[in-house]
Amino acid sequence: MLAPEAISLLKRALNSSDPEVRADAAKLLEGIKDEEIQKILFDYFFSYVPEGPFIMGEGAIQRKVPIDGFYIGRYLVTNIQYKKFIDENPHYQAPENWVNRMYPTGKDNYPVIYVSWYDAMAYCKWKHQVTGLYYRLPTEEEWEKAARGTDGRIYPWGNDFYPNKCNTDEKGPLQTTTVGRYPEGVSPYGCYDMAGNVWEWTDSWYNKKENLKVIRGGAWGGYDTNADARCASRCFSPPEERCDHVGFRVAISLVKTRK
Repeated sequence: MLAPEAISLLKRALNSSDPEVRADAAKLLEGIKDEEIQKILFDYFFSYVPEGPFIMGEGAIQRKVPIDGFYIGRYLVTNIQYKKFIDENPHYQAPENWVNRMYPTGKDNYPVIYVSWYDAMAYCKWKHQVTGLYYRLPTEEEWEKAARGTDGRIYPWGNDFYPNKCNTDEKGPLQTTTVGRYPEGVSPYGCYDMAGNVWEWTDSWYNKKENLKVIRGGAWGGYDTNADARCASRCFSPPEERCDHVGFRVAISLVKTRK
């Protein structure tokens, strides 16, 4: 079993483009079984949300909704993760804030932005092809349970708003921040940035007739305040839209599929 300091180095390497950091991690992993490495990586990146009902919505439309068990990303998909997809799919369009198919310097661990719903779906399809796991976007019901747990809380951390626990207009830097920067704002299932930073694509329709997809979670600024950061807050966007305040996190179904 890897020592805690070794696991810390491995996690650091996952979020770094520094060749020396990655080389140190590679040396560390020599002789370690692949299954153990994969378990560490999976536990680092994903939280399990168990089967069962939760309190969804607010006010007059609050109700209990049953959910099957699933895995969801602890973090938003980052630039460095999305770069692997772009590199292996040279025909695919890179986000418009990238230059020569490279994200902005120093933004390795920031959420990827300027991605459409179709881009997010393409990324999930690619991850499925690489891993054999059923990567997908969460439904809005799954997203909300992962954000608030089962007790109907207003924010991922509880019922009172604290601007130091998330990246919103109240106290944020008015731009995106690194994923996981607000550990005090973590959800009951260990997910970060489910309030603020960027809105997140889901696989649910807000209005299918008008071609609008549900986005959740609020964002870093403009008009994205604590009201938008509520777990039950809903917004929408055309699936083809790419902008600077929408990103995504992935979910994985329990059934493993073939490559």
